[in-house]
Formats: sequence, C-alpha cells, structure tokens
Amino acid sequence: MGARRAGRGLSDRPGCPTTSGRRWIRPAPNWPRRHWTGSTSGPREFTLLDTETELCGRILRRGYEERPDAPFFAYHERSLEDLPEPVLPAGFTVRPVRGEEDLEQRVAVHQAAWNSTRVTLSSYQAVTEAWPYRAGLDWVVEGPDGRFVVSCLIWHDDRNGVGLIEPIGTDPRYRRRGLSRAVCLAALHALREGGRRRRHRLPPR
Repeated sequence: MGARRAGRGLSDRPGCPTTSGRRWIRPAPNWPRRHWTGSTSGPREFTLLDTETELCGRILRRGYEERPDAPFFAYHERSLEDLPEPVLPAGFTVRPVRGEEDLEQRVAVHQAAWNSTRVTLSSYQAVTEAWPYRAGLDWVVEGPDGRFVVSCLIWHDDRNGVGLIEPIGTDPRYRRRGLSRAVCLAALHALREGGRRRRHRLPPR
C-alpha cells in the first residue's frame, strides 16, 4: 500500500515566524526548585509546540516564562503521493548507504556539510546500531569521483506512519545544484515504498 502524507521543515532562528513551530519555556526566577526534576544546579528549559496552547497556558501558570529570543524549529508536512522523480546533474548518482563500506564517507560528508567533527566514525556507528535507524532510509548523493557530497537521513515512525528527515547536509562546494532536493526526493520514495503516510523535515544545511 502506498503512503499518503508527507512534510517539510523551515528555520531555527530567533525572530522567524513561529507558526507550527516550538516555544521555549524556562522557569521564572522564583520557581520553587522542589518542583524541578533531576539536578537543581541550573535552570531547566523545555519546548512546546505552538499548537499546544492549553498545555502552554498551564505551564505558564505554574511559574514558567517564555523565552521569545530562543531558537526553535518550524515543522511542515506534505503528502507522499505524486512525488516528483529526483533529477540530478550529469555525473551524480543517488543511493542508500551500504553499511560498513560507506561508513567513513558517510561521516566525511556530514562533517563537511556542518563544518564540524562532532560526528565521528564511532558515534555514527552507534547511530546505525540504534533503533529506529534503517540503512534503507539513509541516502547520499555520490559525485563523479565517487565521493559523497550530500546526505539525507530519515527516521521512521511505524506506529503513526510518518517519517522525519533530519539531518540533510550538502558539502559547501556542491550547494545550489539541486542535489539536496534530489536526495530528499529519493529518500522520500523509499519512505513511501515502506508504507509511510507523511514525512516531516527539519532545517537542511
């Protein structure tokens, strides 16, 4: 059975519209620490969806205050029906990762896209061994020289029939060529073939 619904994401910067996004809440200075969970060594913060108005009202009445300057994510969703086919420039291909043989390159493209070495071979290996990771939903664009230049990972939710794209990353040297769109579409086709109904996306890079 084909999937029916999907989605996409937006921004995490202060000052951006918060429709369908998240609100950051923190305790007011006089909030009794006995009501906090875990360590009391510092302030606790958590996020709520803008649509959770009733819950937000309850939290604010219990002594928490909103952080208008906090970063947030805006969530979007769309149908997985009638997905366009991926279109790639000549010489580029798109495919899912192939396990251990692709691990080093998969980490390298993530590091290049995010200008960070936080993700390492060992940490990504741990990701691939954790639930609900699936190699069939971990996609890359391969350049003419065989190097990975874009990556896109989808996390699936079998119970609700949805998928979350997070993260999407493109090596800066290959941006603005339509490659991230192509890899997302390829991954979404794989998601739909697995019977998902919707997909959500967080901000790409």
